[in-house]
Amino acid sequence: MRDLSPYGRQYLIDQDRKPVDKAAAQFAASLGNAAFIAEYRAVLTAFIAQHQNDADPALIANYRAQLDALPRAD
Repeated sequence: MRDLSPYGRQYLIDQDRKPVDKAAAQFAASLGNAAFIAEYRAVLTAFIAQHQNDADPALIANYRAQLDALPRAD
């Protein structure tokens, strides 16, 4: 029930941002690491898919820009 309140929804979004923040830190520490790039891409994609309709639109736009800026895994 609390997950339906504005506070509860924001709490869930904040919890779901933690893997994104972790992956961003790993990527920043080693920009060429293919595993970190793949993980970062995966968590960004998952977050955007899950929260594109309930998260701050500026956050979603920022995450999309970060996703687009990631090096391609070849």
